[in-house]
Amino acid sequence: MSLKSDLLRVSGSNLIVMLSSIINSIVLPSILSIDGFADLRTYTLYASFIGFLHFGFVDGLNIKYGGDTKSDVDKIEFNKFHNFFITLQFFVLLIVITIALIINNNLILLVGMAILPINLQSFFLYYFQAIGEFKEYSKATVIVPIINLVLTLIFIFIGIVDYEVYIFTTILSYLISILILEKKYRLHSNFYFVVNLNSIRLIRSFKAYKSIFLSGFYIMLGNILFTLFFDTGRWMSKIFTANESFAKYSLAISLIGVALVFIGAINKTFYPYLYHNNNAVIINKYRSLFYIIGSFALVGYFFIELIIIKFLPKYTEALPITAILITSIPGIMIIKSIYVNLYKVHKKERKFLSDTLIYLFIAVLLNYFFYQHFKTLTSISIASVISIYIWVLFPMTCIKLKIKNIIKEILYLTLILSLFFLVYYFYYNAYIVGYNGYNLIFSISILILSLININLLFFKKVIFNIFHTQI
Repeated sequence: MSLKSDLLRVSGSNLIVMLSSIINSIVLPSILSIDGFADLRTYTLYASFIGFLHFGFVDGLNIKYGGDTKSDVDKIEFNKFHNFFITLQFFVLLIVITIALIINNNLILLVGMAILPINLQSFFLYYFQAIGEFKEYSKATVIVPIINLVLTLIFIFIGIVDYEVYIFTTILSYLISILILEKKYRLHSNFYFVVNLNSIRLIRSFKAYKSIFLSGFYIMLGNILFTLFFDTGRWMSKIFTANESFAKYSLAISLIGVALVFIGAINKTFYPYLYHNNNAVIINKYRSLFYIIGSFALVGYFFIELIIIKFLPKYTEALPITAILITSIPGIMIIKSIYVNLYKVHKKERKFLSDTLIYLFIAVLLNYFFYQHFKTLTSISIASVISIYIWVLFPMTCIKLKIKNIIKEILYLTLILSLFFLVYYFYYNAYIVGYNGYNLIFSISILILSLININLLFFKKVIFNIFHTQI
């Protein structure tokens, strides 16, 4: 198993995801009204809970097959899991759509329509991830963004400015994706994309799937709380601020979405890798590596600022929020790629749930306190970043950090973030004066050179080892 080749494969497929993300983050806000974009982001906020509606079954399969190979999997058993899951999701979407029609809520209706395609694609992706089939995983990953990108560009070209159309393109993309996956795996594994009496009998014989649900349920609940943890700032802006402010905060998060796409690639490939390479030396090596990679992601802010000023001037107020949120990238990489995967590797699903609940509670308190005291979106973003680094520096399970390492990392983060905001402040003032061209190049050059020196100071051995050993 080569982590490097798996990372390259998944990252390559995620380039397509990145292009789709750029369209959704930059082009759609420019053609939609602020209220329309706010409604679009509200849908994505609601849709983030769709994963809750498989009730942990997908996570349970991920744990069951984690570390196995394709040849280890009992195809007949997996077939039964597949048919059971389709039937379950079909009934769930009927319930949600019925509720949406009763309360006459279009956003909930759209969420209901997305349940089966999104969760069924997750079923396949989690399976591929568990058995380390990242070639298949990469192929399955690109289907949705390619279709979504094509449909979105067509509707943009036509001149459609209804946000619901762009939500529907996403749903349609997932639907086409699972039809392709179903066709492929029906040929190889005799899968049946149909709700029949045999499938309904599978629902009744729930005991056969009890262990899958139980092992995955805590991970699933933890994932929901985990999503809430990272979305605390967005929920705070949705609850306490007007539509315009929520749209700006959501855009700020979307703008760092490109980096989050690659974090997702690392997260997925790391699970089977850590399953077979679970020791303190490996973990500390990649912890340091994520700090290094994450620190250089800060350079991307200046290109984001240029794009906003040129193409989305009505969202320039989102720039300070983006500058703050982008500093969380090193922390997000460590939490999602190392911590979360270690909970699964060590089979500590309940600890993942309880720990995430504690960190979510801290995030909510910080966000609420900061907003009530300062009443700004900037204060919400600061609280969100602080919450992330509290988890990074003080993990409760799976990894123990020595005091000297915590102090070292706090010093490292202080230097990196102080440097970034110093360069940010210089560039911002230079732009106000009107010398943005040369000062952009100068600012980026100073930041990159300084980042190289700071990273060499703190992680010299790790950097040199990268050039002498294979990942």
